[in-house]
Amino acid sequence: RRTGYLLEPFGIAIDKQTAKELGAHPVIYDLPTTYKYLNSEQKLFFQSKGQKEIWEQEKEWRIIGDIDLSKIPTEKCLVITHKKQQIPLIEKYSRFKVVGLED
Repeated sequence: RRTGYLLEPFGIAIDKQTAKELGAHPVIYDLPTTYKYLNSEQKLFFQSKGQKEIWEQEKEWRIIGDIDLSKIPTEKCLVITHKKQQIPLIEKYSRFKVVGLED
């Protein structure tokens, strides 16, 4: 569902338990004034609640740094494209299942 912000051309969805094992933490959604009270690690996971968009609905998790995709089992990850026509191209380079959002 689109809520007004732009979708990137590609996304990667990782199984929640697998993401946790890779070091993922839930994003902290709060008012910008809260940021100064967070410790340095918490600040890495902070996201303003937003005023025009409601970011909390994303229920985002973050991993700080790079992810070694070779450590993720094939069935635990999904590649998301904006257009379904892109699926065959991405499948040539991805060992993960690829899905498209729009025709």
